[in-house]
Amino acid sequence: MVGPHHNSFWVALSLLIVLSGCDSVRPPPVAAEAAVRHYHDGKQMVSVRVMLDRLMVQRASQEGRPAVVEVIMLRTPVVAAAELEAVARQMREAQPDIMAMSAYVSQVDAPQAQPQRLTRRFALQLSAGTDPAPVLERVAARIVEVVAYSANTYLCEAESSTLLSALDAAAALAQTPGVVFATPQIERMQSHR
Repeated sequence: MVGPHHNSFWVALSLLIVLSGCDSVRPPPVAAEAAVRHYHDGKQMVSVRVMLDRLMVQRASQEGRPAVVEVIMLRTPVVAAAELEAVARQMREAQPDIMAMSAYVSQVDAPQAQPQRLTRRFALQLSAGTDPAPVLERVAARIVEVVAYSANTYLCEAESSTLLSALDAAAALAQTPGVVFATPQIERMQSHR
């Protein structure tokens, strides 16, 4: 005997099956936010989104040919910066001719702007009298150059070869006492012609 609740049970079960199948269509909300980083450029806080679909690869020169620099577009973009780092690590292990790798970022408030390539370097300006050694030790970086035209300003390099090392150092130093600004050195992506 079929009661009035029999049909509602099957409707509810069908709806549950349909909704559970749709779960993979929605992007995970945490992944998009996890790829956003912030740093201070001396004037304002800047928010950038790590581009999870590409890497810059520099390969060693071979047989008298110059080193090769190429942009690798991932077939399937990853969903978090940590996964992009894992892809880079696997590529380095599998391809010993890779000399360097970089990630790309885009401005959060200008999504149509040209992507920018991160380097391992960042600019750092300190308040007068602040010793740079303990500040740089905090983020495992070293001074590459003292900037002659700007007081208490240094070009620094992260010791880590991870993709986001300079960006993460700049972000970590943004709220550090004695730091006026810390901004990653970035390069615009070359247009393909």
